Amino acid sequence: MSANLEVMNPVAELGEKMVLPAPRLKDLNNKKIGLFWNTKPGGDAALKRIDELLSKRYPGITFQYLTYQLPTKPEQIKEALASKCDAIVATTAD
Repeated sequence: MSANLEVMNPVAELGEKMVLPAPRLKDLNNKKIGLFWNTKPGGDAALKRIDELLSKRYPGITFQYLTYQLPTKPEQIKEALASKCDAIVATTAD
């Protein structure tokens, strides 16, 4: 009796995708900054500290906080923040 056995390699092939960084703002004066937290522990504390430090440094800066649990879809971020803010700071924490 004979049998055929097919051996599969469980290792995924690497994929590459070039992503260019977003254009940088000249400064943060009078800008609206989105602060995005994905609910991982510590991320909210980091964003509050960023708010404190940037508020002292840049006149007229404002913040919009947004929380989404993982996984967050890119369109959720775009709809909620990117269209309403000049820049976004996100934390992953832990």
